[in-house]
Amino acid sequence: RLSQRVTGLVPGRFYTLTYAFADLDNVEKPDSVEPDEAFGATLSCAAFVDELFVEAKTPTEKARKLARKQGLPAHCVNVTRRFVFRATAAEGELVFGDWAGAAEPGGDAGRRHLVNYIGISPYYLESEEELEELKALSGRAK
Repeated sequence: RLSQRVTGLVPGRFYTLTYAFADLDNVEKPDSVEPDEAFGATLSCAAFVDELFVEAKTPTEKARKLARKQGLPAHCVNVTRRFVFRATAAEGELVFGDWAGAAEPGGDAGRRHLVNYIGISPYYLESEEELEELKALSGRAK
């Protein structure tokens, strides 16, 4: 578990939380393990807009398969995630981990994670209508 205090947010405004992570075993020996799907982040002062969540794995599974087929060296998998959220308070706690609850593990024991980038930035919207349009375009509108 890794945590950090977040300050300076304006309640009601939108922001993005972006981070990149990898599994240390995969960095040390590429293709040895898949990224830990249980690893994630929570932010106590945020109402996340799930429809605008984006995840990218680099290299992609297709590129990894092609490299193996061509006998090229393997590369570790980096996962970048971007969340859009509305601030619910001016400050809160950002927590990274792979636990499902306070006393319940969510991932495999012994996994070692590297967090390579963490950023919170303003997310500008013209109006609430634009937010609804983006949600609809995502194909994941509720």
